[in-house]
Amino acid sequence: MLFHEFRTTLDCHRKIFGTVKQKDYDAFYNLLLDENKKIGGEFATAIHNQLFIEMEWYKEGRPYYNVWPGILPSLCKLNYAHIPCEYLKLPLNPLLIRFPEYAPFQIDQNHSLRSVLCGRYKAVDSPHESFYLWIDFGESEPDDPRKAVITYRHLPLRPGMDIEEVCNSLRVHWSAGQGVQISRDFIDNAVRIVTACCLIAQGDTEIIEPDVLSRDEDSFALTHNYKFVDRAKRNGKFGFHIGRHITVSPHYRQAHAALYHTGPGRAIPRVIIRRGTIVKKQDAVKVPTGFLDENHQ
Repeated sequence: MLFHEFRTTLDCHRKIFGTVKQKDYDAFYNLLLDENKKIGGEFATAIHNQLFIEMEWYKEGRPYYNVWPGILPSLCKLNYAHIPCEYLKLPLNPLLIRFPEYAPFQIDQNHSLRSVLCGRYKAVDSPHESFYLWIDFGESEPDDPRKAVITYRHLPLRPGMDIEEVCNSLRVHWSAGQGVQISRDFIDNAVRIVTACCLIAQGDTEIIEPDVLSRDEDSFALTHNYKFVDRAKRNGKFGFHIGRHITVSPHYRQAHAALYHTGPGRAIPRVIIRRGTIVKKQDAVKVPTGFLDENHQ
């Protein structure tokens, strides 16, 4: 199955000018960060955050999670009310969440929820850390489709607030009325999925598996030898699958994410994936037989 990538500033620049190689990302982003300092204002702060986290993402080897279709409906039902915002902890920071190319969250014919680049950092002028999300819906500038338009969300992680309160406190930016109109539901689903991925990584790691090179998939499945993971990383593939083997067969109760509170005083939230199972399996043996007519052999 194919998954969407995230269109970084470097990707867009290479499509337009073709002059910068990916290995030179550090010099490219530092140059843009220096130029951005001359702008100032709220817009410059948002640009700085995106450039910085994209640069860090390249530096960390471009880590990603592929979220498979069988688990997506369950993750979107996650109720993040009463989950303290400090539990938004990424297993890899920054991290790209990638969705299948068959477009499970379709906005219109050309736009869907494709990927989310997220990072958790403390800004210089802030006493608390923040959680940043750049959501790629496939939108581009009207005059040049090579220039990506990315939806930005900044979640300040204030002590005493839960994730729902933080999301509800966000004001609607004036730019929301321009370009492709994206409903709050799509953005909420993106936040729920990212939240669930963070909590799964802290608890139910059984459904997380490394994404190795195609030629090594069978060998890794048999041996679970992490030399194949290292080989993939050396070849620029540093990712993991979530829910790859969770099915949505109608003969089974669908696997789903369940939120549990664990630890002392049940204060630590964990998302555990409850496995799919045959519903009322004892009834499967009660199917009546012997009703074929006498002429049927």
